[in-house]
Amino acid sequence: MQLFGISIFVALIVGCASIMTGTSQDYNIKTKPEGAHVKIEHGPNLVKNIFVWEGNTPAIVKLRREYEYKVTIALDSYKTEEILLSHDTNGWVWWNLLCGGVLGFAIDLTNGAAKKLQPDELNIELVTAVGFNRSKSMYAIFSALDSNGELRILSLPLIAEH
Repeated sequence: MQLFGISIFVALIVGCASIMTGTSQDYNIKTKPEGAHVKIEHGPNLVKNIFVWEGNTPAIVKLRREYEYKVTIALDSYKTEEILLSHDTNGWVWWNLLCGGVLGFAIDLTNGAAKKLQPDELNIELVTAVGFNRSKSMYAIFSALDSNGELRILSLPLIAEH
């Protein structure tokens, strides 16, 4: 019984978030259509980006919780998307503080386990073109003067090929 009590005490002081969720997060990236090229970078405030991972969707990438990331998603004939993954607080870190594990709380803060990446996953629908008000419909507008000198306008819808 005494061994059980010591085990509980040690668990409280060594970093509850570190134990429960770890310092890395499996990050799910999906796109529609699939097969988009993904590049992930991190850096101090993303000023000097450091390459982390590159591949195609769908993908599950292990990312360290302590960093913010810039995810660039590109596919021919589609608009390139850039998404910033930021931090939120990992709920397990508060359990350490509530249970008196100040040392564990400090460990979670320093190794990144106190954080979780937001959004939780990326599920991006790529668009071929973006018009006014982020509409997916685009038109070509032609204007010219007719033989009477009056302005004539012709709008033709553009059709995206998938």
